[in-house]
Amino acid sequence: MGGLSSGEVVLGSVACQGWWLVVEADGGPGRLVAGPFADRSDAAWAAGGCEDGAVPVYGYRRADGGLSRRPSPQE
Repeated sequence: MGGLSSGEVVLGSVACQGWWLVVEADGGPGRLVAGPFADRSDAAWAAGGCEDGAVPVYGYRRADGGLSRRPSPQE
């Protein structure tokens, strides 16, 4: 039986869970810069090419464009 990974789930035009690249903000929520990625290693590889200090974070992208952080399936 086939299915979609959590990084591939889309509701309307809003992607749901997956690995995202986030630039941390001082005293505020991080800014999403890329994603979702299927797994952490893909996100980490993409982060290596970013000059703005983006880090891989697992979570749920909300309709407002923010990220609700969640434990990854591996944790």
